[in-house]
Amino acid sequence: MDLTIVSNLVRDTIVGNDGVILQTLGGPPCYAGLMAREFGFNINLVTRYGKDLMEKDIHILKTNGLSLKSSGLSDLPTTKFVIHCLGRSRKLVLESKCDKVRLEDVMETVTDGWLISPVFDEVSQPVLDYIRDHRGDLDFVMLDPQGFTRVSDDQGTISTRNDISLDLKGMRAIKLDPAELACLTGGLSGVAGIKKVVDHYHVDYLLHTDEKAIHAATGDTHYWLKISDMNIPDSTGIGDILSSTFACTFMKENDVIWAFCFAVGAVLASLNLKRRGLEKIPKRSKVEENAAYFYAALNYEKF
Repeated sequence: MDLTIVSNLVRDTIVGNDGVILQTLGGPPCYAGLMAREFGFNINLVTRYGKDLMEKDIHILKTNGLSLKSSGLSDLPTTKFVIHCLGRSRKLVLESKCDKVRLEDVMETVTDGWLISPVFDEVSQPVLDYIRDHRGDLDFVMLDPQGFTRVSDDQGTISTRNDISLDLKGMRAIKLDPAELACLTGGLSGVAGIKKVVDHYHVDYLLHTDEKAIHAATGDTHYWLKISDMNIPDSTGIGDILSSTFACTFMKENDVIWAFCFAVGAVLASLNLKRRGLEKIPKRSKVEENAAYFYAALNYEKF
């Protein structure tokens, strides 16, 4: 099966909880793409990147089954962030921003599913509209709206907008952290915010992460699984691993509960590695083992 990831490639400078600094490729094309490869998916990358991308970076991608299209090459530098890991939270500083994803790149793509996950203002509403209006009846479309909700100050420090207006019609699934949930719901949190997104935006499936648990919602049912807090040096990419695993499992199994358990299982497997950058991509076998455990531990309630 084919999964298309719509997001700009990133070069990250990650300052870990312990002060160790790592410069690495990143962004959803890498974290979500490599996770999807673990599940045997073919990956299409709709992305933009600069001439400053090093040959060793391109080689790393090719070695792992991720290919960059020459049409994605830009005269602007590759998007770059400095990421300061602060426990389970992070401080992001934008150093450079590449071009927006082009509509023609989306129009040329044939795929079984979409994971749209902008990092900073590179996906426009017309691109969302085209995917919505031209997706096949069986195409799965998942959105992580982080790049729509982010704003930067004069120093490049990233924060989350207080509110935003997005047309999410046609999105099958959405993933939100607490700040993004508040942004889409006028400041709501927890179950009240989850329910408003499901009802107001008419998404079929919602994933939500908070400090104590990972949540899923569909229709009138709210599911959640608790994950123990642990000291890790770098949490970058965990959300991409969650989204990618959910999308891939759902596309194969068409079962939201199983997809949710696999997604949380992937997060736990990644956290347990306690590694940095792209080395935190877990193996499928460990994800499956965790998913079986979480399937038996699932909590749920009606709204």
